[in-house]
Amino acid sequence: MEVFPNTRFVFRANRFNWRDLIDLYIGKVRFHIQKLTRDDTPIRVTSPTAVISVRGTVFEVEVDAVNDTLVYVESGAVGVRHRLFAGEEVLVETGQTMQVIGSAPLTPPQATVPFRAIGRVVRAIGDTLAQVSASRGGNGPGEAGGDAGGASSGGSASGSDSGSNEEAPVPGEDGQGSAPPGDVIP
Repeated sequence: MEVFPNTRFVFRANRFNWRDLIDLYIGKVRFHIQKLTRDDTPIRVTSPTAVISVRGTVFEVEVDAVNDTLVYVESGAVGVRHRLFAGEEVLVETGQTMQVIGSAPLTPPQATVPFRAIGRVVRAIGDTLAQVSASRGGNGPGEAGGDAGGASSGGSASGSDSGSNEEAPVPGEDGQGSAPPGDVIP
């Protein structure tokens, strides 16, 4: 389970029924459920408007501020029932999305636009780059650090992360006079 920011849910609210996994009230949760055997009892994820039954799959459930539920299936399939309207369970399969609106009966699932998948890849790359930058101390492009003249990547000893163990030249011995880095010598 991956829980996204600003999400509110209860894990195993009905502790006597192992079938009920979570009750999601608002926010987004991504699930990766492995199917153990063919006879597994499906687990359930509930939201204010939907009941999602799953045996083994990768999917996301998102509930917005007006209690509408969006179910996206990355791989596998899930069954979705409306919690407020009687009706049959609808199967949502790989690459499909279903919107469950509180004031309307279920509609058939829709194919997911490829841009959603591309957006997920771009977001994952951005998250990875942010984690790498944070682990290195945060002196990456566009971040605070170094000096205002931009010499932190090669001209001064403070803040240099170029991999060199050489000390910065003493002013006056670097062939540029005695001015600090970035100043123009007439």
